[in-house]
Amino acid sequence: MEHLRVLDLGGVRLYGVPESIAHLKHLRYLCISGLFKELPKFVGSICHIQTLDLGGVSELPNSMSNLLNLRHLRGRDIIEYPVGIGKLAELQTMPGFHVSPKHNHAKLGELKYMNNIRGVFAISGLENLADVSEAKKACLDKKRNISSLRLEWDPRAASSSIDEEVLESLKPSVKLVGLQISGFKGPSYPSWLVDQSFFRLGTIELELCEKWISLPPLGQLPSLKSLYISNARAVEYIGREFFSGGFPRLEELTLGYLYNWKSWCGAQERDCPKLKKLSIERCGNLESFSLINLGALEDMSISRCPKLRCVPGHSLELSHLPCLQTIKIQDIYKVRLIDASFFSPAAPLGNQPCLELEDVGQREVEYILGMCSHIYQLTVRRCLNLTSLRLGNLSALEYLAITECPELQITSISPQLWQLPSLQRINVNGIHGAESIKVVWESHMELTQVNQLVASSLKEFSLMIRQLVITNCANLTSLPLMDHTALEYLEIRDCNQLQLSSGSFQLPQSMCEMKVKCIRGAEYIHGLFSPGGVEALGTSCLEFTNVDQSEASFLLHEFSHMIRRLIVTQCANLTSLPLAELTTMEYLEISRCNQLQLSSGSLQLPQSSSMWEMVVKYIRGAEYIRALFFPGGTETQDTSCLELANVDLLEASFMLHELCHMIRRLSITRCANLTSLPWADLSALEYLRISECPLFQLLDAEQLPPTLQVLCIYGNPYEREQCSRHPHFQRLKQVQQCSNKEGGDCNLYLVFRNVHDASEAASNFCHDASEAASNSRPKIYREIHTWEIEWDCCTNDRSNFVDSVAEEVLGKLYHSLAALWNIRNLNKLVIRGHKGSRFASSRWHPFFYSLSSVSLIQCSKCEILPPLSQLNSLEELFVEGASTLESFMQDHDNMSEEGWQETQSPIAFPRLQKLEFHDMPVWKEWLGTKEGDFPLLRKLILKHCPRLMALPHLPPSLEELELEACHELTSLSIFDSPDHTKSFISLNPLTWSQTRGTRRKAGASYAR
Repeated sequence: MEHLRVLDLGGVRLYGVPESIAHLKHLRYLCISGLFKELPKFVGSICHIQTLDLGGVSELPNSMSNLLNLRHLRGRDIIEYPVGIGKLAELQTMPGFHVSPKHNHAKLGELKYMNNIRGVFAISGLENLADVSEAKKACLDKKRNISSLRLEWDPRAASSSIDEEVLESLKPSVKLVGLQISGFKGPSYPSWLVDQSFFRLGTIELELCEKWISLPPLGQLPSLKSLYISNARAVEYIGREFFSGGFPRLEELTLGYLYNWKSWCGAQERDCPKLKKLSIERCGNLESFSLINLGALEDMSISRCPKLRCVPGHSLELSHLPCLQTIKIQDIYKVRLIDASFFSPAAPLGNQPCLELEDVGQREVEYILGMCSHIYQLTVRRCLNLTSLRLGNLSALEYLAITECPELQITSISPQLWQLPSLQRINVNGIHGAESIKVVWESHMELTQVNQLVASSLKEFSLMIRQLVITNCANLTSLPLMDHTALEYLEIRDCNQLQLSSGSFQLPQSMCEMKVKCIRGAEYIHGLFSPGGVEALGTSCLEFTNVDQSEASFLLHEFSHMIRRLIVTQCANLTSLPLAELTTMEYLEISRCNQLQLSSGSLQLPQSSSMWEMVVKYIRGAEYIRALFFPGGTETQDTSCLELANVDLLEASFMLHELCHMIRRLSITRCANLTSLPWADLSALEYLRISECPLFQLLDAEQLPPTLQVLCIYGNPYEREQCSRHPHFQRLKQVQQCSNKEGGDCNLYLVFRNVHDASEAASNFCHDASEAASNSRPKIYREIHTWEIEWDCCTNDRSNFVDSVAEEVLGKLYHSLAALWNIRNLNKLVIRGHKGSRFASSRWHPFFYSLSSVSLIQCSKCEILPPLSQLNSLEELFVEGASTLESFMQDHDNMSEEGWQETQSPIAFPRLQKLEFHDMPVWKEWLGTKEGDFPLLRKLILKHCPRLMALPHLPPSLEELELEACHELTSLSIFDSPDHTKSFISLNPLTWSQTRGTRRKAGASYAR
């Protein structure tokens, strides 16, 4: 370690310098830092040290004079040197010299032999100098390597009689480049300051020389480029002597805080030929400031000179500055701010000149604008007394912003704006009669809280505005838009004096979209249309909400030739809706207009060949109406339908009369007064659904149109006695009366007639059921307990009915209704008049497993019964009229493993209690029964099964057996067998009867 040459302890927090450093005799570089201010004495023993970095140390020991090899001393700006520091003649770098008032510190004269000092050097604390001789001994003129010198007096200290002589004695070397004098208390500048021998002096800063009454003639310095003078409070005039010599190389001049300065004579011709930047700040009494002969000036900043004026013939004649690029004027007479960039027309290409004016007087604004014909952007802000803007000469202006100019009227601007060829955007806020005006040229305009005069004055923009937005214009009574031939989008909000129907609102023919909110007589209007012709009207629509009668009539008349979609909502005061002229309308929706009534003629439906859908909700006499139709001809009526819900008899009759010739699907729900339908007029009807219409009557089957394929009735029915004697209408009445007893809304009656297309017949019902379940009343399908399906056996077209069609219809019903997951409570199923040979599926859908009763009636062509033994909830089974069925085989033997899991029991009919077979003339065999089947059967009835030869194994639970017209069965004397008799006798008390001419065996009828 003893040969160590460099030791850097700058990153170590020391509370003192280690004494061991004194033994490093070869140390050349030492850097220390710490929380101590005084360097220990032993540092003076490091005799070979050349660079010493002191960090925060401010006091040095006397032993420092021993470091004769020290070249560089770095540390704080103010260090109080010890006596003898002048011996360090080789010192080149030191952090200035502070004149200490203490007697045991070095005097200024110790600098005498330290002539190797170079670079930036400062002498502070000159107010502590007691003897002029010390200043003379310093011999600053011999320190030729100092490039920049600062001489500083404490501005808070009192002046001394020797201050002037001290400064005169501190003459630096003529090689000086930069000079700063601060806090000097003498009455005048030193003579050497204007000595032309300072040919290298390029920067001078004179601060707080408060007693100077005049400025030195620094114009004589041949190399001076930057001059800064501040706080020369005694200076009142800057005369010709200041410019003596003309500042041949001066580029930057700053004058600040000259509180008593009133005027200057200005530069003479050829003075300041290179002056580019001029700054004047806080000169409160400055009244005259000539800019003549400052033609090279590029950047000018003037602030807080309240007596200066920027108008022709006064202080600031900007016309004398042809090269001026940047100007910033703040807080002068009637000017808060003028800020301009690239002010001169000679600005470099590619730059965009901008001008900002804030709180500027009328004359000042006019003067500035008169010189700025080339600006691209103009911002005018808080000019409270500004009444007009002359913009006609701003040919390059692209963007204009005006804010908070309450006396300025747009009428003084708008005519000029139209003449500006380059203008692209306008943003105006807070002017007279308008809160906000925004314009994007050839595109967009927004008006907020503008008065009538302002709105009318903007007609100059009529040829170029495509989008117009008007908001919160409470005093706007008219809006002449006919001249806006390019207008495509219009939006109006909260203009409660503006009214469409008054004629003050004239709409151009070019518009594609219109939005209106909260104007007089209308809460909301939205129009979307194509003005190019009928062929371009694919998306044309009109929608309005809470609109008065006059406004609605105006809109319908104005756009009658182009509306394809019309939506009318919550128009409580609307009494009529003239739609007859809407020849292109395709879609109509009306909602919550409780004064409108279809049957009264107040709603005049158009005689349009293009109308295909109408939706009406909550009007007078009708809760819901939906019509979907194609009036072009019967060949296009594949989806024509009409839906009525909670509609008065008058309204229902009107709609049926209007649309009877085109309805293929008719759905009527909750029409309490509906008693019948105009059957003769419903010439195209194929599907009919009646729900919750308690007075509706089916008096005669012959009334039904021959085209009807599906009849679906459910809900609370009538209880009148008038009813046709036709079997399926009698059954309908029974089902409906049963529905009433069970609480209503439980039974579904479905009739198919003249069915040729199975897919269409089934899907018609299932599609309607799906819509009812998902949209309007899902509760209906959750509550269905009884479902009766009937093939109408009274049809006159039975010969054309194909058996496979009936089978396919039933199959599609099973699978389509499987999607209606909410059918969970179905417990009774009746299938009547089925024409198929089978029931469409080997296994029924799981929602049939809840059935407790199944009836198969008049299924005359049925050869195989459905897999009924799988229904483990089945309690009653009734089969009648299966005239072609020869064999009844229980189906569980052929069931798959999955089927067994679903039935949850290998036993056939595990809960069946009552079983009936009627009118089955060719039935011979009852097969597949094994011991344990029918474990709960209590009653077995067989009627008119003359060819049945044997009964299956009967369970012990059987209580009643009734046979009627079963000739082969009774002739076999099956009860003569001792084994069988034993089994039969072992039953619970039982009643057996034979009637209608059958033979009786001894002991065949008894009870136990």
